[in-house]
Amino acid sequence: MELAPRHEKFGSAFTPTEKIAYEATTFNKNDDPAFIRAQLAERLKLETRASERMAAQALLKGYDPDLVLYNFGDIVDVEKIILELKNGTFKERVKQEREEYNNKQKAIEDIEDIEDIEDIDIDSQLESIDEQIRILKEKDEAARLGAQ
Repeated sequence: MELAPRHEKFGSAFTPTEKIAYEATTFNKNDDPAFIRAQLAERLKLETRASERMAAQALLKGYDPDLVLYNFGDIVDVEKIILELKNGTFKERVKQEREEYNNKQKAIEDIEDIEDIEDIDIDSQLESIDEQIRILKEKDEAARLGAQ
């Protein structure tokens, strides 16, 4: 589901972080099937979280729980949301899930940073440094000869 159909289905239900994460779950038909399954699983998690918040907001606004169940029951556990809203744990669970997601994203970024470091060609970097040292030595020698 690309951005236009997603927006039509969920509107602005995604947080800015989730929107970025959702857009990062793109794939194409040439990708490895395991990669596609992982991307779809991540999208499902994001869509489920957004749907839970939408269902909770509808319940908090006083919508009939049966109507909320009809609209969201195939996507989320509406009864669980009702219980969590009653005992005050819904917001805490959402907050904890968001923290877990942010930690996961940070770990992914750290891994990408490591991969970037691994991509650096150390030998060519050392050759470049050696070349810079050689040039500086030549300039220094030329300056000394010019001063004599």
